[in-house]
Amino acid sequence: GQAEAFFSRADAAAYEQNYMAKYYYAMCAFRQEQWAEAEKRMANALELIQPKTDRLTEVHTILGRCIAEQGRTENAISHLRYAMEYDRGNSEACLLLGQCFERMGNRSGAIHMYRLVVDKERYSSAQTDAEAFRRLAEARTRLSLIGPEEEEEENL
Repeated sequence: GQAEAFFSRADAAAYEQNYMAKYYYAMCAFRQEQWAEAEKRMANALELIQPKTDRLTEVHTILGRCIAEQGRTENAISHLRYAMEYDRGNSEACLLLGQCFERMGNRSGAIHMYRLVVDKERYSSAQTDAEAFRRLAEARTRLSLIGPEEEEEENL
């Protein structure tokens, strides 16, 4: 609550032109799982980001999650694809895309995205990074629940 008030004041003091103030103000709503408010705030931050900045991928990933949590899967996919366009190694965007594809009944798309997460996180930071381990575990769980066909299982 205090951080949110601080970032709101910082945003107003910067005449709503400071990307970082908008970003952290949006993150306050995101961390509280206030999806609609986080989406609105993050979209405002996105308007100020210069193309190819380091946070562009993260902002699109967060927007994708907020939108997906509100049940607007196709819109979420659009943001998540942007996130991956800027950073192919974005495991969080891959995981979220897999979930969106799964909701839409796109089994092969979901399997592909989950496998990307498994391939990336299996030998990377998943052994020391809790978030990477969470992504790896969730992707493996989703793959096992989808139940790949026999020839697909051999590739796991």
